[in-house]
Amino acid sequence: MKDTKLIYALSHLDVYELNKFKKFVNSPYFNSNKNLIRYFEILETILKKKKKEPSKKLLFKKIFGDIPFNDNKLRKLNTEILSLFEEFLSVEHFTSKKLTKVNHLLVALRERRLDKMYNNILVKSKRYSEQSFSKTSDFYVEQFHLQKNIFNLTSEDERKAKSKENLSDFNIAEISYNLDLFYIIEKLRYMCTVLSWQRLRDHKTEINFIDDIIKIVENSALLRNRVVEIYYQIYMTHINEDDESHYFKLKKLIKKYLNIFPLTEAKEIFGSAFTYCVGRGNKGHHKFQNEVLELYKYALENELLITDGILSPTTFRNITTYALRLKEYTWAEEFINRYKVELNPKYAESVTSFNLALLNFYKKNYSEVIDYLVGFEYDEISYALAAKNLLLSTYYELDEDDALFSFLGSFQAFVNRNQKLTEFKKIGYRNLINFTRKMVNVNQLEKNKVLKIKEEISKTKVVASRQWLLDKVEELL
Repeated sequence: MKDTKLIYALSHLDVYELNKFKKFVNSPYFNSNKNLIRYFEILETILKKKKKEPSKKLLFKKIFGDIPFNDNKLRKLNTEILSLFEEFLSVEHFTSKKLTKVNHLLVALRERRLDKMYNNILVKSKRYSEQSFSKTSDFYVEQFHLQKNIFNLTSEDERKAKSKENLSDFNIAEISYNLDLFYIIEKLRYMCTVLSWQRLRDHKTEINFIDDIIKIVENSALLRNRVVEIYYQIYMTHINEDDESHYFKLKKLIKKYLNIFPLTEAKEIFGSAFTYCVGRGNKGHHKFQNEVLELYKYALENELLITDGILSPTTFRNITTYALRLKEYTWAEEFINRYKVELNPKYAESVTSFNLALLNFYKKNYSEVIDYLVGFEYDEISYALAAKNLLLSTYYELDEDDALFSFLGSFQAFVNRNQKLTEFKKIGYRNLINFTRKMVNVNQLEKNKVLKIKEEISKTKVVASRQWLLDKVEELL
C-alpha cells in the first residue's frame, strides 16, 4: 500500500493540523467523495497510532468493500487525496494572511459591484494594517495592493470629476510609496544574499539597477525606514568590509528591530552580521571574537539558533569554543548544561561529553578530558575529528608519550581509511600527526632541530591545528 509521497506529506502535519485536515476532508464544500473520507480515516489511524500499513488489497477492501481489486482505482484515490492535501495547505496559508484576504475580497466586491459593502471591508483593512507588527517587504506589497484596490473602487465618472478639482484626493502617492518600499527592500535583500554567496563561491551574479537603488536610498527619506536601513547596512558591510561602522550600526538596528521580522528573515539578517564578525576575526581583528560571542548570546536569548526544535551539534560546539577562547569558562559550562536539552536526543550525550571535555582542556584538567572522551562515539565526521584532535593535544600536554604514539597510529589509520574525508583534509591531518611525532622525538636541547620543525610547520601549506603546533614548538625553544 505504501505511497511514500502521501505518507511523507501527511506525516509533516502535527496532531492539531491533522485534525483540521480531517474536517477539511469531511467538508462537502471541498470533498464529496465518501471513499476519500474512509481512506483518510485509515491513514489517520496509521499515523496517530503508528500502526503497520496494510497491503494494497486489504486497504482496497477496507475502502471499497467486496468489489474486485483494482490498482488503478487505488492510485486514483491517492492522487485525489494528495490534491486535497495541497488545497488544504493553500487554504490554510491564505486564511492566515488577513490583508491578503481583504485585498482579494475587495477585488471580488468590485467585480460584482457590491459597493454598499466597501466601507465595512475598508475599516477592517485599516485595522489589520495597524495591527500588523511585521512591516517587512510582504507588508508593503499588501499595502500596495490595498491602495490600488481603494483607487479602483472609485468609478470612472468619479475619477474624472475629482481630477478636475483636486488631484490630492487620490491615493496615488500611497500606491507609489508602498510599491517603492517593496521593490527596494526586495532588491537590497537579494543583493545581500548574492554578495554573501560570492564570499564562498568564485561566481559573479549581476543584479540590475543596484547602483541606482543605492543612490536613491542614500539621497532620499527611504533610509529612515528601519527595514531599508537594515538591508542597506548589510549591503555596505559586504562592499566596504574595512569600514566597521556599518557593522556596528547594523548591530544596533538588529537589537532594536529584529523582532519585527518573520523568523526566517530574522535568521538571515542575524546571519549576515555573524558572518561579517567571523570574517573579521579570521583576518586577525581580535575584538570581533568578542562580537561573535555577543551575537551568539543574543541569538540564544531570541531563539534564532533553534531549527525544528533542535540546536545543531556544530553550532553548540562553536559557541563553546568561542566562549573558551575568551576565557569565559563559567558561562561556557552554564551554556553546556542549560542547552544540552536542545540537542537531538540521539546525539545529546556524545555532544555534551565532547564539549565538557573541551571545557576541561581549556581549564587544563587534562585527566578529566580523557574521562569524557573514553568511548566517545559520534558518526558526524567533524565531531569525530575534533574529538581525536583533542585527545592528541591532551596526551601531548600530559607527556603520555606511549599513549600518544599508540593513539597517533590509530588516528592515522582512521584518516587514511575514512571515505568521508576529502584528500585536502587527509593531508592536513597527516601533517598534524607527523609534526606531533617530530616534536615528541626531538631533543629539546637541540634548538636548531626545533627551529627546523617550526620552519617546516610554517612553510607547509596544509596543516590541521597549525597554530596549536606552532604554540607547542615555541614552548620547546
